[in-house]
Amino acid sequence: MKKLLVIVFVFLAMNTFAQDPFTEEVQKIANQIEQVKKEEKAKLKDKIKRINAQANAGEISDAVAEELKIAEAKEHAVILEEKIAKLNEALQKAIEKKSNFNSEEALAENEENEENEENENTNNQVSIKTDIDSSPRYRYSLYHYTKDKNGKQKRVNYIQQDHLIIGIGLNNLLQDKKLSSLEDSDFRIWDSYFVELGYLRAWKLSKYKKTFQIRTGFSFTWDKLRISDNRYFVRENNQTFLDKYPYETECVKFNTLRFQIPVFLYLELNKFQLGLGTYGSLKIHAKQKIKYIGEDGNKHKDKVKNDFNTTNFTYGFQVVLGIDTWNIYAKYSPSPFFKNSNLSQAAAGIRFEL
Repeated sequence: MKKLLVIVFVFLAMNTFAQDPFTEEVQKIANQIEQVKKEEKAKLKDKIKRINAQANAGEISDAVAEELKIAEAKEHAVILEEKIAKLNEALQKAIEKKSNFNSEEALAENEENEENEENENTNNQVSIKTDIDSSPRYRYSLYHYTKDKNGKQKRVNYIQQDHLIIGIGLNNLLQDKKLSSLEDSDFRIWDSYFVELGYLRAWKLSKYKKTFQIRTGFSFTWDKLRISDNRYFVRENNQTFLDKYPYETECVKFNTLRFQIPVFLYLELNKFQLGLGTYGSLKIHAKQKIKYIGEDGNKHKDKVKNDFNTTNFTYGFQVVLGIDTWNIYAKYSPSPFFKNSNLSQAAAGIRFEL
């Protein structure tokens, strides 16, 4: 490219005082080359501004923005090379026509010019990447590469993101699916709680934006109900109900462990997120613990492992609202807690998505 321009300037110098058609044609082509370079550079700069704006708004990650810039830089480098090649071809024909006496030398120089221009375009990709921008293309890779703590290269997926979830909160039972029944609950509200530990995988519905996501996974939930008024659960004839315990109790707890599979639709804007979903739950075990004072005046502890007629499979609904890893969430299962009962489970608490 540079040597070709030198040839152009030599011919221009030779014809400074004689503006023949050849000089005018060469000057026109030289101006077109400069104009093409300016136009392509301006287009790329405009596209980079849009990508940076998307990254600053949180619509795409910095890594995705970098990949997009590189992809657009390569594409514009190809476009620029094609346009200049056509102009070089026209320029070459004009020079050969004027300089038939030295056509072999001109041809050799032009071949070298093409190689130099290709190298120049390759070297300019780094500068183009920072100067020019582009709108998203669907041909970029779904992965980018980074290094782990040991310096080894690893592949990171733009589409999938994994989360460890840890949740804790209050847990209780509603009578006849009425929230007002908590005012006269059979369980101590502030001493009945749950703990949840699980895993979620987020699937972005767009390659370039994480606004909408589908999240699913699994979790284990430990639920504890603290029974009040010296009562405990009794099962008779496929019915489970509360009855007075024959001794004075210090603590009566009813614990369950469940395995859950949730499915969420998440709306994420910057660090704010809202999730709506449902879940299916499978009971693993149920256990009742009773601490009481016996007839001998000593403290005793009984543990009864039984299904207590609890529903094996339940389903429910969840809502999650939070910022970044901090979330508050609530869930409700309309399924009966015990078979043939009017009790349903509700819970609310905080959850961390790490």
